Amino acid sequence: MGLFAPPHDFDEAAEELMQGLHIDGDVAKPATPVGDSGLVSARTYDAAWSRRQLTEVLAARGFETRAEDADLVVPRPGSEAFRVKSWGPWWRSPSSGE
Repeated sequence: MGLFAPPHDFDEAAEELMQGLHIDGDVAKPATPVGDSGLVSARTYDAAWSRRQLTEVLAARGFETRAEDADLVVPRPGSEAFRVKSWGPWWRSPSSGE
């Protein structure tokens, strides 16, 4: 199976994948407080870090993984398709034997 998402959505797609596989964890950088109020936090988005985290989480649970670059084509009705380069991991369950 594989996971491909636009770079700006990869962390969210990876966390949905982990939920589907019943794996706890987080692949996005942790939120850090902004200012002194204690009410506002922000996350630094780092797609490469999220990809490494996902690969490590899957490998730690026995999944065989590999990754490759991919071109995503997003159809848009009434206009030309949107193309974006991304990176996606492929994984195989440790019990699949395929």
